[in-house]
Amino acid sequence: DMILSHHPGFLLMISQLLSLHHVHYSELESQDCNQSFERTSKRSIKEKEALGLPSGWCFSKTLDSLRESSFCIMANISGQLDFSNFNQSLYTPLIQSVVHWVTCSSSEAVDPFPPAYLSTITPQRLMLEALSKMSILSSNLQPIVRSIKDQIPALFKALVLLLGDRTQQVAREFALVIMSNLSQ
Repeated sequence: DMILSHHPGFLLMISQLLSLHHVHYSELESQDCNQSFERTSKRSIKEKEALGLPSGWCFSKTLDSLRESSFCIMANISGQLDFSNFNQSLYTPLIQSVVHWVTCSSSEAVDPFPPAYLSTITPQRLMLEALSKMSILSSNLQPIVRSIKDQIPALFKALVLLLGDRTQQVAREFALVIMSNLSQ
């Protein structure tokens, strides 16, 4: 954990993976299925065939696996992160990605990882854990607040809603820790 949490390139990669192709469908223009497929795959069918890939191939399963791993890694290394060791341009996208997943109400954020019948862990819960661990270190508080100054109202709204949800005991505890630390 210690080595990964101190490697700038790794942290930059994780921050990119957390938000890569995360799309809120309400924000998209109306598109037919092929246009939506082309938007998410980023390669035309001819390009795929030139690479030896079938025309229907999509990297969504690979992306889902990479993103799930990124969520787990962030939850595990976030207690070791000290943003005073990094440039603001490195930690800002990371913090913004974490906070986005905490405040995101899309099904991608609040639904359990597949197979859902085996798990109750969601991306939102893992990012709650990561943010609560990051906020414990007092030297991280200023960088966190500075990075998310526009997102603070949405963050506290999401945290208050989680705090009021009696069915989510772990999420309530994380929300309480985050609110307590950031309100200082």
